[in-house]
Amino acid sequence: MPRGVHHPPPRDQRGPGDPLPEVPEAHRSAGLRALIGALWLLALPLHAAPPAAAIATAHPLATEAGRRILEEGGNAFDAAVAVAAALAVVEPFSSGLGGGGFWLLHRSDRGQSVMIDARERAPLEAHRDMYLDGQG
Repeated sequence: MPRGVHHPPPRDQRGPGDPLPEVPEAHRSAGLRALIGALWLLALPLHAAPPAAAIATAHPLATEAGRRILEEGGNAFDAAVAVAAALAVVEPFSSGLGGGGFWLLHRSDRGQSVMIDARERAPLEAHRDMYLDGQG
């Protein structure tokens, strides 16, 4: 054993008052970097935040119309109207003037909700039981 260098006894032979082994400089700086990196990661948010809005439609052009309205400062209702108008053009067989629809608009500034009924009109001879047979 060289003189002047302290070599502590093996871990299982150390007593309560024995000094801990010296940590080499290279290990100290690596440990410090790891500690700083871990603390940096803890400073970052640990959750994923949902987007401010989401648009799902049956056609990509309708989705794009709604997205653009939101980007230009419109609200969700403005985007829904744009989506409905776009769907009337790109999928007239599924929605639009002949398909009708409903919109529920909540005005939080006024504390009121408005239901817009945009259904198609029924023939004058229509009645609530016209599609029922004898079995209901």
